[in-house]
Amino acid sequence: SQLEAEEEDFPALEAGDSGKNRGDVPSAPKVAWDRMVTTAAQMLGDTESKPTRTDPEQFRQAMVVIHPQHGLGKITALSGEGAKRTATVRFVTGEEARFRLAFSELRPAPKPG
Repeated sequence: SQLEAEEEDFPALEAGDSGKNRGDVPSAPKVAWDRMVTTAAQMLGDTESKPTRTDPEQFRQAMVVIHPQHGLGKITALSGEGAKRTATVRFVTGEEARFRLAFSELRPAPKPG
């Protein structure tokens, strides 16, 4: 019968036998998961886009900003100019962090309403 043929293809393991050292137990195929996942950017054909940076000179003291990892915050201090312009931000979590604005993912928060 077909069931008996399938049983012969996959012999039963004895107690305590993992089957790792048996040549007659097939191993599971390796799966390339990174090839199976499609990102939204790939679906839209935009696989090379980089987030646009906000001009460091656009940031102001007390400006409400948003960061992808830290969330909403308010600029409490600014210093420097151009690529060296730095902001200190206190986030709603109470955390405080400094950012080199030319290289950060910090953005002005959208105005409510």
